[in-house]
Amino acid sequence: MRYLIVERQDGGCDYTIGCGVNITFVTADDIDDAMRKYKRNYEGEYKTHNPLRDEMAVDNVEVFEITGTSAEINVKAWREEIDRRVEANKRQKADLAERAEFERLKKKYG
Repeated sequence: MRYLIVERQDGGCDYTIGCGVNITFVTADDIDDAMRKYKRNYEGEYKTHNPLRDEMAVDNVEVFEITGTSAEINVKAWREEIDRRVEANKRQKADLAERAEFERLKKKYG
């Protein structure tokens, strides 16, 4: 099974989305094995720095089992669809404004 591991720092920061959050994956037999593997890897990092106490310290770790169901958003197509809707909305508003102006002028000049 594959597991998603979310590491979080308390407070995060205020200048970027996802600051203070790290996501990793591990393959394991079960969720307990995933936690053991994560801890073993994390404790191995103590040799180079102190990941539980330095400025990059992790304060919370969540482990999620990944099911066989997944979906992916085609971000490029999504952006293009949003752009099309925004442009259509702008055209519609401009058309309504022009029609209102036309009606106003028609009333004024007959």
